[in-house]
Amino acid sequence: MNLPGDQIDVGATRAFTPAAYAVHTAGGRTAFRLDPEFLTDPTRVLPLVATWPLDALDAVSAMFRNELERREKVELGDVLRAIASRVPGPPVLWVKLTTNPNYEEGVYWADTALWLHREDGTETEYEIPDAGPTEDFEALVERFRDLLADYSRADHPLDGAHLVFELESGTFTVTDPRPWG
Repeated sequence: MNLPGDQIDVGATRAFTPAAYAVHTAGGRTAFRLDPEFLTDPTRVLPLVATWPLDALDAVSAMFRNELERREKVELGDVLRAIASRVPGPPVLWVKLTTNPNYEEGVYWADTALWLHREDGTETEYEIPDAGPTEDFEALVERFRDLLADYSRADHPLDGAHLVFELESGTFTVTDPRPWG
């Protein structure tokens, strides 16, 4: 007998079934996706992986961590594009960030200024304001700072390095500050 919700009756015990939803693709096919709320509920997920070997848990953990870092990097690029587009002057081609060694957790990318490299060949420093002209801009700056801190935690920069983001290609490049680097 099926019970309401996300469980089915299996003899005298109950087993969780994945909460999934259908997605219709452009080719007319149907794909199923797991509901994120299912995967983030420890009471549902931990019993499913309780017997997994450590190497399988490690592989899944690494896969999710890599996907998180990839998406944070994409969103950081989107936020940098949005900030650069709001700064008056010629169009920005790439943005450079410097390091700040004064964080409690070590060296981080500085979240107070961007070096804007413009289409006309000029480079200008743009100090990121704590208070923006609109709530939308303030939210953008707050998101920038959060994503940049996450990026710094995931891969601590060396003091003196530069992080360059090319707006068109979406490429991040980190320079090595060591003379032999």
